[in-house]
Amino acid sequence: MRKLLHASLKLYPRIYRFESTMDIQLLIILVLCAAAGFYLGRRVWLTFAAKGQAGCAKGCGGACGAALDVDALQRTIEARAAR
Repeated sequence: MRKLLHASLKLYPRIYRFESTMDIQLLIILVLCAAAGFYLGRRVWLTFAAKGQAGCAKGCGGACGAALDVDALQRTIEARAAR
């Protein structure tokens, strides 16, 4: 490949200039793909590596598993209906 490139420099001297630009673009693409892979891998890892917390599977850390206070809900409904 290099021999072909050097042989073509006589005919097309500007080709060699773009090789370093292509190397930089390739490096940028590789870094972006690695960062995206790390991000997705981390998201998958955090999804499946539960910390032993009870509750729903959403992983938000909210009070999904807590018991509902039905009396408080009934008072809220009645208070809004009375308006």
